[in-house]
Amino acid sequence: MAVLAVLFLKVYKGEETTFHISGLQVNTDYRFRVCVCRRCLDTSQELSGPFSPSVAFMLQRNELMLAGEMGSIDDPKIKSMIPTDEQFAALIVLGFASLSIIFACILQYFFMK
Repeated sequence: MAVLAVLFLKVYKGEETTFHISGLQVNTDYRFRVCVCRRCLDTSQELSGPFSPSVAFMLQRNELMLAGEMGSIDDPKIKSMIPTDEQFAALIVLGFASLSIIFACILQYFFMK
């Protein structure tokens, strides 16, 4: 069983609406999220909003892929197979609900007999 540790680092804070990051490693999974901060004019206090859902990103190498290698993550077929965080959470909830219904039916069958 592999343990995945997610660490978010602050890479930009400022007033610009766009940001370009450099120095990323090839074939490494990255996850990004943003947060909006408002600065009060009279007190210079910052009010932070909630973070956006994280978005997965992997920098692909520039070489041509060999015929036997998997396609790029930008391929729509592969991209549709990767669940988002919300879809993964819904799958977990659906799994637990299904399991509890099955257990309830089994228990009812044995205790009502």
